[in-house]
Amino acid sequence: MYANPHPINHERLLQHPQLKFYTLPLPGPKWYRFFKRWIFPGPLIALARVILFIMLFVLMYIFLRLTYLGYSDWDNPPPKWRRALGRFVLRSGAILTCFIFAIIPKVADHTKPKKGQKEDPERPSFNIDEHYTMVANHNSMFDGIIGSSLLGSPSVLTTRALMDAPVLGFVLKQMRAISSTGSRSGTGKTKTTVEALGDRQRSTDPNEYSVLVYPEGTNSNGSCVAKFHKGAFVAGLPVRPVAQIYPYKYHCMSWCSPCFVNVIFETGCQFYNQAEYHILDLYVPSIEEQKNPQLYADNVGKYIANFMGVDYRPDLDVPHNRVQCRVWDRQVTWDEAMQQLDAVNSGLKPSL
Repeated sequence: MYANPHPINHERLLQHPQLKFYTLPLPGPKWYRFFKRWIFPGPLIALARVILFIMLFVLMYIFLRLTYLGYSDWDNPPPKWRRALGRFVLRSGAILTCFIFAIIPKVADHTKPKKGQKEDPERPSFNIDEHYTMVANHNSMFDGIIGSSLLGSPSVLTTRALMDAPVLGFVLKQMRAISSTGSRSGTGKTKTTVEALGDRQRSTDPNEYSVLVYPEGTNSNGSCVAKFHKGAFVAGLPVRPVAQIYPYKYHCMSWCSPCFVNVIFETGCQFYNQAEYHILDLYVPSIEEQKNPQLYADNVGKYIANFMGVDYRPDLDVPHNRVQCRVWDRQVTWDEAMQQLDAVNSGLKPSL
């Protein structure tokens, strides 16, 4: 995969009314980007940061293995002491990851009542052990590495490939992650993702994990909130919105266009990075929203977008990002991409 598309197509992507939201901007003068990449901090410091992160991840894996030593009942939530210790390991790892990559994190809880005000019993303040599903916009690979850990290490939706991975798979397993391709129930039948998520949302087990969902289903560059899919809202239960923002001047931490290696390299070459996670008031759906999950999803998306000060774009979906990625990776010409995009906007499903 290419680190950058053809310069002409990159400019076209940044100016396109839809694809620009999935395109990685390259802010700052070229000489400054060159200085950071190849002089200081440069590739040696970036490589050192990556090596330290790998060592940290291995240590986290070892500690988590020890935490769950002898435990086999993965169909049910673990004892509280294992959960608390596992959460401590992940949170510590997230903080050390921030230190390694010079990320300045900020977790802002906007749910606490102001001085002199009483808490609304229908919209309780955020609690790290609460059972409400968290829904957030999705910008960066660091959403899962740092954001989820700082938010209490809830369960996440992930792919079967990641859950089957040798080391990462166990980390996700102890987080009670839900596969986006479905899961096996106790009767041996395969549950869809929506069914598995709904069971988790409706669970009455006080030890059950909450779930963090990224309803967009893909990454944007943070300049908008794309269409929220309805899966997390089918149950019609209240959700906890979270706005994830990565302020930047010279480097966008989004994973919307380049390959994984390039994101890590560029982030490792920065003097510092910023990450903000804003916990918002509980969103309680109306009767109409409970009957119409897509309306519910759209309104929560608008709520998060309004807080961020950006537009909610229900006309943007995963296929738009795929078209953009094909241009970025130089797999199609600009004219071919526009033909595919026309098909996507017409409701068709072109070969992507």
